[in-house]
Amino acid sequence: MSKKKSRVTIAQVAEYAQVSTMTVSRVVNNQGQVSESMRQLVQDAMDALEYKPNRIARSLVSSKTFKIGVIVPDMSSMFFATVLSSIEHVLWKHDYYMVVSNTGASDRREQDILDVFEQDQVDGILVFGSHLDSKQLTSLLRNQRAAVVFNGEVDPKVAGQILMDIQGAIASAVHHLVDKGRRKIVYAGSDYRTYAMRERERAFTKVIEEIGDSVEGRIMPSINQNLDSDLEKFLNDYPETNGIVCFNDELAADVLLILSRLGKSVPDDIAVIGFDDVRLAQWVSPRLTTIRLKKSVSELGELAAHMLLERIEGNNDDSPVILNHDLVIRESTPQ
Repeated sequence: MSKKKSRVTIAQVAEYAQVSTMTVSRVVNNQGQVSESMRQLVQDAMDALEYKPNRIARSLVSSKTFKIGVIVPDMSSMFFATVLSSIEHVLWKHDYYMVVSNTGASDRREQDILDVFEQDQVDGILVFGSHLDSKQLTSLLRNQRAAVVFNGEVDPKVAGQILMDIQGAIASAVHHLVDKGRRKIVYAGSDYRTYAMRERERAFTKVIEEIGDSVEGRIMPSINQNLDSDLEKFLNDYPETNGIVCFNDELAADVLLILSRLGKSVPDDIAVIGFDDVRLAQWVSPRLTTIRLKKSVSELGELAAHMLLERIEGNNDDSPVILNHDLVIRESTPQ
């Protein structure tokens, strides 16, 4: 039986690089004054010896756990899967690793997860698609070391914020349908009562009110579990419907499939618009018209990770980052 390979020590790295153990320690823990050339020399030695820093020892020196808590409402979502992948890529390069938790549709679960992260003393938290209101979320994040929230209401002094121009995004979708002669427009949401869900529904209602009596808008009851029967029943009740704006692309893809089963032609009978422009939007037929961030979904994850790392280092900026959008017009709406 082969012997287990022994762990390389700081002393061995120091000997290989012909520097002091203190210099190696400073490089490993990113502390003290070390020139860039010396830092590279030590890094080359660590790479050559395949040295892996002891996380427990580093935690004792730096008072960090090198863990980042990430909360999403639905890990099965293509949008959040892409976001998580890009976050991990950034964190790993900075020697952090992430612990991901899925809230589903539960406010209670989200609160419990935040409590666990606080007890585990993670170095920072990223919250995507919170179900909590501003007061609840601010209270739970106040004791965290650092936090960034995407699409959520929170005191900017407690956490960094990344927000979409949801009103503008939904308005662009509705006006596109109106410009193409659609006058009976529906918003199809989800039963995940996140900030994004609430705000998109509110934005739809507002833009329909602003357009006036020439357009009739309806909110379709939340549809997730029984989408086929719910959508069929809704269209039987409101057969004049000729445009649907969906909460996200995955819901829109399901809507396209069901409309085809019901014998509805897209976009001739009913035009459909999604949200997020995940890869699925170009896999369905007809290809999906959708709202896309000017930053890609991957870039969003990278932005959130870098913002959090800055806050961990004490570089806080109270100003929210507002993300703009584009309406990507494809075959699911009239050209």
